Amino acid sequence: PYYITLVISLLGTHKEISGEAYFCLTILRIVRFLRVFKLYRIFQHIKSLRVLGSTLKESIPDFIILLSFLTLSGFLFGAAIYFAENDVNKDVFDSIPKATYYGIITLTAVGYGDLTPITALGRSLACLAAIYGISIVSMLVSVLVDRYQRVYARKHFLDEEYTENTVLNDSLRCSINNDKYVESQI
Repeated sequence: PYYITLVISLLGTHKEISGEAYFCLTILRIVRFLRVFKLYRIFQHIKSLRVLGSTLKESIPDFIILLSFLTLSGFLFGAAIYFAENDVNKDVFDSIPKATYYGIITLTAVGYGDLTPITALGRSLACLAAIYGISIVSMLVSVLVDRYQRVYARKHFLDEEYTENTVLNDSLRCSINNDKYVESQI
C-alpha cells in the first residue's frame, strides 16, 4: 500500500485525483495504519514488555508527582532567571512565560540553546536548575528500576508457581490414571 501512494506522489498525479481514487487512497492509508496493531499483538507475548507495561501503570502517581515538581520548579527558576536577566538581557528574557520555558527546558536537560543567560547570577541559576532537574529525574529512574525489578520478580514467581502447579497436577493425573489402568488390568 505504501508503494502505491509513493508512485502516485512521484508521478505528480496526486493533484488530479478523482473522488473515488482519493477514497481508495484513504482506505490504503487506513490499512497501512492498522498494520501497526500487529506489533501490539506481538508485543503482548514478550514477557519483559508486559512487565514494563505493568511497571509504568504502577508508576503513574510517581510520574504525576515528578511532573508537578518539574512544573513548579520551572516556574520558580523561570521567574528567578527573568529577574536576574531583566536589566541586562531584556531582549532574550522579555517575559516570565518565556523565562519559564527556559527553566523547564533547562530542568529536563533538553537545553535547546535558543535562550541563554549572560549575567553571572543567571548562569548560576541555570547551573542550579540543570543539577536540580537531573537529580529529580535520576531519582525517578531509580524508583522505576526498583519497581520494574519487583514487578518482574512477582510475575516470575507467579509463572514459576503456575508451572510447578501444572507439573504437579499433570504428574498427579498420570499417577491416578496409571493406578486406574493397573486396577483395570487386575
